Amino acid sequence: MEEYSWPLMEDIVNEEDKGNLISFIKTTKRYTQFTKVRDFENIYSEWQGCKYSIFVNSGSSANLLLIDTLKEKYGWNDGDEIIVPAITWITNISPIFQCGLKPVFVDINLSDFSFDYKQIENQITKKTKAIFITHLIGFPSNVNKIKEIIKDKDIKIIEDCCESHGATIDNIKVGNHGLASTFSFYWGHHITTIEGGMVCTNNEDLYQRLLLKRAHGLARELPKELHEAYKKKYPDIDFEFLFLTNGFNFRNTEFNAVLGLSQIKKLDKFIEIRNKNYDRFYEICKKYHSHLITLHNPGISSFTLPFIFKDMNKKQQFQKRLNQEGIQTRPMIGGNLLKQPFLSDYKNDRFTNADFIHHNAFYIGNNQFVGEERLTRLQNIMEDFFNTKMNKESRIYISGHTGLVGSALVKLLRAQGYLNLILKTHEELDLRNQIDVEEFFQAERPEFVFMFAAKVGGIKAHLNTPAEFIYDNIQIQNNLIHLSWKYNIKKLLFLGSACIYPTNSPQPIKEQYLMDGKPESSYESFAIAKISGISMCQAYNKQHETNFITVIPSNIYGPGDHFDLENSHLLSALINRFHNAKTNQIQEVTLWGTGTPRRDLLYVDDAAKACLFLMQNYNSSEVINVGTGSDMTVREIGENVKQTIGYNGEIFFDTTKPDGTMKRQVDTAKINSLGWMAETSIKEGLEKTYKWYLDNLIINK
Repeated sequence: MEEYSWPLMEDIVNEEDKGNLISFIKTTKRYTQFTKVRDFENIYSEWQGCKYSIFVNSGSSANLLLIDTLKEKYGWNDGDEIIVPAITWITNISPIFQCGLKPVFVDINLSDFSFDYKQIENQITKKTKAIFITHLIGFPSNVNKIKEIIKDKDIKIIEDCCESHGATIDNIKVGNHGLASTFSFYWGHHITTIEGGMVCTNNEDLYQRLLLKRAHGLARELPKELHEAYKKKYPDIDFEFLFLTNGFNFRNTEFNAVLGLSQIKKLDKFIEIRNKNYDRFYEICKKYHSHLITLHNPGISSFTLPFIFKDMNKKQQFQKRLNQEGIQTRPMIGGNLLKQPFLSDYKNDRFTNADFIHHNAFYIGNNQFVGEERLTRLQNIMEDFFNTKMNKESRIYISGHTGLVGSALVKLLRAQGYLNLILKTHEELDLRNQIDVEEFFQAERPEFVFMFAAKVGGIKAHLNTPAEFIYDNIQIQNNLIHLSWKYNIKKLLFLGSACIYPTNSPQPIKEQYLMDGKPESSYESFAIAKISGISMCQAYNKQHETNFITVIPSNIYGPGDHFDLENSHLLSALINRFHNAKTNQIQEVTLWGTGTPRRDLLYVDDAAKACLFLMQNYNSSEVINVGTGSDMTVREIGENVKQTIGYNGEIFFDTTKPDGTMKRQVDTAKINSLGWMAETSIKEGLEKTYKWYLDNLIINK
């Protein structure tokens, strides 16, 4: 047998347990069912919070004993029906057949692995006698929902809790929400008696019948206070061999009960450790939401650590990787039981979720020996396997790659060795056309998306064409964000703009101020479109567990910007105007407004570096600012541009024209705390920008 460093089941019988067993053997001559079995039953009833517990030789025997006893107690006929989930253990189904009853299968759900609750009502008939719930791998079923579906029908609820000791519904342990319940103490379960099981109930008559059937139907198994009545009723039969009903020999031994008594003292601690492990496991897995379905339900008592992959091929690859790493895996219980040969007579055409789990899920072991060391090892394996950080081989799509930030990022990525870049011009791909964009995603299959494409411009352009700004930008955003989710991209970075912040935001502007008021009216259409994009990213993260982040930069300038007066940003417009004034020997340059508004100017190479940094290091739905952390007035900006260009004329301000927002400086504390800061001074940035302007726009005219 292959040795695993992280097996599914481990030896939880410790030296204390062995010592208790040895001590018992040395001090008794009775090993078959006797006082230790009764002690264990009483203590388990106290722990479980029920009146009666019946210890048997396995959880499977517990199921058969319960089904057979219920059939006799309630007079069920052969062919009567019990509703069961498509994923459960085989000996939840076999006893139904063995007792002449009929299992009616219902698909499962992917929220708690119990029934698809909507399907239960459709499967209830006049022959339905019970619903056999499985609390699968420690996840409590929604029993309250099942009770709502049953209403006043005479349908019994029975619970399989074999893998869910201590799980709760509304702070009441599973196993106490129906007529009776079964538990298993098999090797590797929450506690073990090596082999063993328990039936629990609060129904006294059912309890007495279970006692009889556990041991051949013998009357002597009943509580002593009932013995005399049966002796008088059947005086011609030796009471010690009086059989009141048919039965089995499902008795367990004193050895197993001694182990149970030793282990139950540690059960609450074992559950606490298992759930702590599961919490850590969940935190590791939730980062891979584009690949995994992760559950973190209230009331769980974790049995295993389940992996549910959205893609079957990825599941097979990862399962193989874990086995290679010495981590043992197994299917989710037995998968969809309707696929098993023993149920080949049943149709398997309406079990979508069970089929999905059958093909896409498996689990690894969880117990008190699984601690931080193993979970950190698992985390490292997953990081290596999923490789969620962008690497040199990643397929990277940069929308708007010819624009200001896009072109800077392309240059930066290529310089760092990222050569698998997907680039499309507007002529090659109209991002407003959903059909074209979907065909692009189908063909190119990007893994990472930098979403820079947008319709942008200065104040004049925004005032003249607001409809184009809102329509074009929303169309682009809807297509790229939705299809990035649909085609399972690993991460998307959406680029916002500081102009979308409310006009009267306190300064510097913190990220949480975004929805505290209306944006500057001059940019309203653009701002509304961008805010819609941010909200869409956050909504997809919430609903679909995507990893879409939003970056809000301050005023960006630099090589690659538009320099025409109709569509340019503040600083590029000033460069163009001052250069033309110098060239044409114009003695004055008139600027809009009063010159007192303040702006934070971010050099484009710094903006590109910030975007790459955040793509690799930021994973939150909350927006994050990028800026220099300082600002200057429009008048000071004008003077800096004038000096860089060498213009000797005068600057005048037309106060009849709007200023726009009076101060816009973003707070950069969040990104600075992550380890990023802008590097380029205004003097250096202006010199580089003006040189690019001369080299690329003036010489080429």
